[in-house]
Amino acid sequence: MKTVLCFGDSNTFGYDPSSGGRFPPKLRWPGILKDVLGEGWSVVEEGLNHRTSGSDDPERVGRNGRTYLQPCLESHQPLDLVIVMLGSNDMKAQYGLSPEAISQRIGDLIDLVRSLDCGPQGRDPEVLVLPPPLPGKLSEYAQMYRDIEEKAPVLPGLYRELASEKSARFLDTSDVRCPDIDGIHLSEMEHQRLGRRVAEYVQGLFRA
Repeated sequence: MKTVLCFGDSNTFGYDPSSGGRFPPKLRWPGILKDVLGEGWSVVEEGLNHRTSGSDDPERVGRNGRTYLQPCLESHQPLDLVIVMLGSNDMKAQYGLSPEAISQRIGDLIDLVRSLDCGPQGRDPEVLVLPPPLPGKLSEYAQMYRDIEEKAPVLPGLYRELASEKSARFLDTSDVRCPDIDGIHLSEMEHQRLGRRVAEYVQGLFRA
């Protein structure tokens, strides 16, 4: 049995921009990943609305991904693969972070995974970095994310360079775009696309 941890924000949680609720498990991209991978795989969903890569949310408890990641990894170990898809909430204007600063924080998460020996037989798990999806037309989030159209297109290239530097894996999913429903969250169709893309990559990674 191989175990994959999907560590992310509301788009890993499966927030439904149409209803304001949550997509059912089989419609969320980690659920689609599990379905495609099939028997012999366990997929752990660790998505949380408003999660950042390293900032505390003054209005919500426990949204700092940096402080939560270690107990999360230790709780679910041994892990063969850790997938990190964070960065959307880091682009909120309130945090004032540049794309380079966001990328550095993702690097800190990779380093943390590597420091804990949380893979099988105490080895390091593989780490796969995904860039946050590109935004659609913003509605009620326009002021909150007023710089996102400048920041978001830069992150895939920075994440790719970071992954190469740290011997992690990178999958460019920047063509998975948030629809204009609210401009920030994936639709059911985009969850399908993302889940299948990630599954194809994971199958190839562990077949090699």
